[in-house]
Amino acid sequence: MAPGTGSRPYSFDAILFEPSIRHLIAEARPHPGESVLDVACGSGIAACKAGAIVGATGRVCGVDIGPNILKKAGSLYTGTAPAHWVRANAQKLPFADASFRVVLCHQGLQFVPDRIACVAELRRVAMPAGRVAVMTWTHIADCPFYLALHRIVGKLLGPTAADFVAAPFSLPDEDDLRVLLGTAFQRVSVSRISVRTVHPSAGAFAAAFMEYIPPTMLPERNLSYLKGAVIAEMDERMTPWQVDGPMIAPIVAHIAICR
Repeated sequence: MAPGTGSRPYSFDAILFEPSIRHLIAEARPHPGESVLDVACGSGIAACKAGAIVGATGRVCGVDIGPNILKKAGSLYTGTAPAHWVRANAQKLPFADASFRVVLCHQGLQFVPDRIACVAELRRVAMPAGRVAVMTWTHIADCPFYLALHRIVGKLLGPTAADFVAAPFSLPDEDDLRVLLGTAFQRVSVSRISVRTVHPSAGAFAAAFMEYIPPTMLPERNLSYLKGAVIAEMDERMTPWQVDGPMIAPIVAHIAICR
């Protein structure tokens, strides 16, 4: 849970990711009884939604590099399928060949140092007749609230923190994504989607996001003041996107279905 504008928290991960994850799940088409692997699962939203579909006769596994986020995913899981959570590197998944009918990777591929190795692993652990569904965000310019945060953070918190804000947009081009996935898959279909996310305010979004920036990337002096300045400037700059209080924030992404 991330801080909001007042004393009530809001589910930052859910608001930011759920709308696009619904599209990813719809394209991946998990069915009752199937096995699902969620690579770079984060807080487990995709795994949870898939687990509700495949049901008690299916199974779900979430993989992430961070132990704390895996604990969070396990605590939030509400799917009916049996689920387990594995700490592993996406470049070397600890599963046998052809272990899963459906493999998901939502907003993870762009963060992997060796993307080709990761794509090869996605192919390896998927059954021959399985489906692999990958989603990455497009250009940061397609997400005005992220672009504003990137510029404000760069001005007030420095270039290293700004690079962290921009990192989710590091695989934005459809052709690059298609070529990358084509190193392991014979058939790759890429579509572009746009979804709407609704946050309590631009300042609330900024405050929540800054909780994720590693302390080593932030200035040591006047940090509380600078964070407050980021929140205030986000609220001011994003006023046109705030309707009756909440911020209406579009996100544009690519979904690739690979076989």
